[in-house]
Amino acid sequence: IPGRVNVALAANGGAATASSTLNANYPASAVTNGDRKGLNWGAGGGWNDGTPNTSPDWVEINFTGQKLIEEVNVFSMQDSYTAPVEPTPTLEFTLWGLRAFEVQYWTGTDWAVLPGGAVTNNNLVWRRVVFVPVTTSKIRVHISAALNGSSRVMEVEAWGVSASGNTPPTVAIASSWFSASIVSIWTMTQSSVAACLK
Repeated sequence: IPGRVNVALAANGGAATASSTLNANYPASAVTNGDRKGLNWGAGGGWNDGTPNTSPDWVEINFTGQKLIEEVNVFSMQDSYTAPVEPTPTLEFTLWGLRAFEVQYWTGTDWAVLPGGAVTNNNLVWRRVVFVPVTTSKIRVHISAALNGSSRVMEVEAWGVSASGNTPPTVAIASSWFSASIVSIWTMTQSSVAACLK
């Protein structure tokens, strides 16, 4: 999508909520602050659910209006979370990450899984889900399995544009001139047919 941005980013209007939160040091808002690494874990650097050893958990991002999105990125906690590195697509975890989750979007009436958004047996810090663009007002990461008892998310990104900016233009062709021309052509056609039948 040309001109796309991270519409989940708080600076772009994204607002995060979650099923639960361990305490104020692990807020849902941490997943939209633009930090993929999860710096300052335990001081606003990432989200941790508040129901240990219980699932499912979820974190949800509400957009400012309808957005046309084509990619969602989910970042789990790194093993060396006190000195995290910039995530790469091949960076793996063994201790704290999300093992199974669904990346879902709101259809207007219910949650649906994005194409390619059902993730199982995960061991990647960065999971990238790319799909044919969909229009939605919010997404969520619905987590069914995570290592060491808690769901921990460092960042969630959704790449796209405002849906209103992609609405095809309405073209008005039924002007009085156009209507009159159609009538004239129809009248001439009828006259020609009548002349041929004589």
